[in-house]
Amino acid sequence: MAERVNALAEHATGIFNAPHDVVDRGKLAALMRDMAERGWQGPPLLVDGENAFTGSHRIGAVSGLWNTECIEIVIPYVEAAELCAEFDVDWATLVEDNAADFGDITDLSQRLAELLPAEVVDYLGMDLH
Repeated sequence: MAERVNALAEHATGIFNAPHDVVDRGKLAALMRDMAERGWQGPPLLVDGENAFTGSHRIGAVSGLWNTECIEIVIPYVEAAELCAEFDVDWATLVEDNAADFGDITDLSQRLAELLPAEVVDYLGMDLH
């Protein structure tokens, strides 16, 4: 499953909007140290345009490295619409239904996690929301 997800990955050096604030400063510091040495090592972010469904701490680490040390990290990401197409999930209807229910990105992420294979959800870290 990870191979199917990674085959969809694109790469960017910009910053994505994190799904929530950083909650674990220790995890953030460890990620910054590791990324400064080895770059991005985790799975790609799952995004819808500039908004990420996953990776708050990784996004925070990328931002922190740029702001404190001017280190630019290349971010692998997968667009939610492309991931949904790969796994036969109707992204457009999912987004439309979420908007009709006045849901936010967390609600949309939870609905998406229910429809994707469990291995994909685990790999992308969607189970944390």
